[in-house]
Amino acid sequence: VLSAYLDKVQRKDASYMQRHCPNVPSNVTTWIQFLESVVRQCPDPHWKPQSQRMDAVLWPLINFVGHFENLAQDAKCLLDRLSPPDAWSKYGADGWGRHGNESMFGKNTQATHSTHSSALMEEYFRDPDVDRLVEELYASDYSSKFLGLQK
Repeated sequence: VLSAYLDKVQRKDASYMQRHCPNVPSNVTTWIQFLESVVRQCPDPHWKPQSQRMDAVLWPLINFVGHFENLAQDAKCLLDRLSPPDAWSKYGADGWGRHGNESMFGKNTQATHSTHSSALMEEYFRDPDVDRLVEELYASDYSSKFLGLQK
């Protein structure tokens, strides 16, 4: 959610919010305003809880959840679990990158619009009220036995 805020509110002009969240006041600029107004009122895929992104009856069918922070390792782990057993060597180990000589997500796994939110977590989550609000907004994710998230 911090990455979405940094990318869609802090770094962009107001056009994204105007196009995708017209019901939210246009003067939302602070982190706490974003959490209190935007996340509550505008169900956008960039900050919508993961547990609400698909119908609840489908979650038991999910047997792998990867995390963007571990994209390269999780991609390899997923492909290693697939059949044929050599899926990683066949599809992921090479053939990627600008010159086709890199592994899948092996180099520069940061999206071109990376916000470096991981480095800013301490700064933005310093306030206990922010922690409580995020835990409330994403309670369904934290309580999901399928996502395995920790507070």
